[in-house]
Amino acid sequence: MDTVKKPPVIWLNVTIFLGTFILATVGVVWYGMVEGYSAAHWVWLVIAFVFCGMSITAGYHRLWSHKTYQAHRSLRFLFAIGGAFALQNSALHWSSDHRVHHKHVDNNDKDPYSAKRGFWYSHIGWMLREYQAERYEDYRNCRDLQKDSIVMWQHKHYVLLALATNFGIPLALGLWYGDVLGFLLIVGALRLVLSHHTTFFINSLAHIWALNLTPVKTRLETMGFWPFSLLVRVTTTSTTSSSTTTAMVFAGGNLILPNG
Repeated sequence: MDTVKKPPVIWLNVTIFLGTFILATVGVVWYGMVEGYSAAHWVWLVIAFVFCGMSITAGYHRLWSHKTYQAHRSLRFLFAIGGAFALQNSALHWSSDHRVHHKHVDNNDKDPYSAKRGFWYSHIGWMLREYQAERYEDYRNCRDLQKDSIVMWQHKHYVLLALATNFGIPLALGLWYGDVLGFLLIVGALRLVLSHHTTFFINSLAHIWALNLTPVKTRLETMGFWPFSLLVRVTTTSTTSSSTTTAMVFAGGNLILPNG
């Protein structure tokens, strides 16, 4: 019987997803039972979660992927930092994947996270193997973004920025409040898992539920999963399969760290 050989596993991504999920569930619960959390832990969790979410939705998605608006250099810098904190790859790579997704939405052969390949694949599976290895560094569809010095600065230093924000911010808060481990668990692991999966649900649940409900598809994406979606509603024109619809397009998801 002929079998299709699966692409190599991206062990770095597997380790990050699995490790942070264990910390965000078992670790957070255990530490809460043993030491407990203060109001500061939860307040900073919300602040960090919103910062990451806005950097992805208003920055990576609306500003850079769709070029919906222009932003001052200082705001672009904040989005670049927040995007690294969200650990969803650089703005250049994220935008490249998202533009491919919109050009070939739910096309199993071309859409990086096609919902027609099932919930697991579109939610997280597409990031666990090298399904897109042949075009991983092909950014020809983002020549405009390559002219943005902040985008290219973040892309060049993405790994360093990701490490500095994901460890540095929780560590700094922990030192300030006298609870390093607690803040690493809450603002580090739990915030990251929540940030990841609210984005990933757009690619999986929102698309799967709406595959045959095109008129409401992007409305579900916009209003159903991001708690701050009411802050960033921008109407855009999306062309799919030679039919043009006006849609509220919101989020996507991308590989966490370079696999090459």
